[in-house]
Amino acid sequence: MKDFLQLNSELYDLYRSVVESRVHDVDRKLSSIRDKISPDAPQSIRQSYLNFSRLIAGHASVREVCLTLPEAVQDGVAMRHHTLLGGIEPGGAPGVSLVTCAMNRTDNLLKALGSWLAHSQISEVIIVDWSSRVPVSQSLKDAGVDDPRIRVIRVEDEPRWILSYAFNVGFRMARCERILKADADIVVSDGFFDSNQLPNLDTFIAGGNGGAKLGHGSGGIIPLRAE
Repeated sequence: MKDFLQLNSELYDLYRSVVESRVHDVDRKLSSIRDKISPDAPQSIRQSYLNFSRLIAGHASVREVCLTLPEAVQDGVAMRHHTLLGGIEPGGAPGVSLVTCAMNRTDNLLKALGSWLAHSQISEVIIVDWSSRVPVSQSLKDAGVDDPRIRVIRVEDEPRWILSYAFNVGFRMARCERILKADADIVVSDGFFDSNQLPNLDTFIAGGNGGAKLGHGSGGIIPLRAE
């Protein structure tokens, strides 16, 4: 798990540097990360690299070899790990990852974002930008929003909105042991975490109009990383 979190963090830092045009030797840096991943590495590690390498390639020129990994061979058959999203690794760092996604709904996102960042229990906010016309990262910059807990993952060239796909990307990028799934217009109330406590990682809270009160709409804490 430590190796997975470390790789995920290293890849995200490179991705963010590329998006913000703070790095120029992208190919070399991505290649150095690739070289650390063995053919028999866990699927979650391999898939994390493949996901991020494609995101990075959407913003910078990288060699084709950097978008692939040496394939593990089992009983003489190559296992093509890149054909599906990898599974969600058990465990995770202490805290809560709030995961949301949006496509051309940044105004609603900006209205809700403050209520998320107001909670110290939220260790990171993962925003999956599903090919918005104006990139979410640019909208956040224009609005003067700058918080180290925010991680924007942009998915390029998606012609239509597929909510489940977008959330699945976000869940796999989450680094904490608990996940708060929230639509982009969800306002998390001040007392949400006091009213909705999880006694252990074997339970979850599902929100809705009659359930857990996030403010309005739906969402819930889901301990996806329970051992």
